[in-house]
Amino acid sequence: MLFYKRKITNKQILELPNTLGRMYYNRLPTKADTNLLIYLSGGPTLGYRDYVDQTLYNMECNNINIPWFVYKNASEFPIFAIDEIEQYVRYLAKEFPQCKITFVSFCFGSIIATHIGSKVKDLVQVNKIIAIDSPNSILECLEAFKNYWFRFDIYIIKSIQTVFFKRYPELTKKFSNYSYLKGYDFLIELTKEFVNDENEVKRLSKLNLDLSPWITLTFIHSIYDPITNYRDNINFINNFIR
Repeated sequence: MLFYKRKITNKQILELPNTLGRMYYNRLPTKADTNLLIYLSGGPTLGYRDYVDQTLYNMECNNINIPWFVYKNASEFPIFAIDEIEQYVRYLAKEFPQCKITFVSFCFGSIIATHIGSKVKDLVQVNKIIAIDSPNSILECLEAFKNYWFRFDIYIIKSIQTVFFKRYPELTKKFSNYSYLKGYDFLIELTKEFVNDENEVKRLSKLNLDLSPWITLTFIHSIYDPITNYRDNINFINNFIR
């Protein structure tokens, strides 16, 4: 991605009233379409990332002409965008009832996709989640880096600070003396400003398997992904899902 150049330029924008995020899309489904895709990126905020764009470009190059939508919200931590994404999903399901809806989600976005899937169990159109390099819990993933030479948790916290302190400047003073070296602990304390129960924060940061029986959950793992642990994830799948 060092030499990545944005490839998809024919994007359109869908915005619903009273929402902070938006959906980018290539085209609206027609009566002939039977499927649509919703992409969720990973990271501290959900966006239209380079790897999402590359995936869409590859589809275009292979003449896969499925309507796709990419949710972007640069002002919210993903767990606080779940209800808003649900609004978009319900809108698309209502407007295009002939289409089955598949989530294509990366890393933390996959955790968000499972929580949305749990909230829309009444929608038969939502029938598949493809989770790409998703950890079982984003908090457990970050905690694993606390004593590791590659401090991924510090990178995430720095990114979250940029988002939260811009939107909630009153938090800047409160957390001004908090060390970056306490990245994981910082995240717990920061999210508790918005979700009082620490157990609820941990619940939202985990995969939600309370899904409709017709939803297919597919995991795709890169063996050498530096963020998610392949062996841990495979053990989780073997022990708790199959």
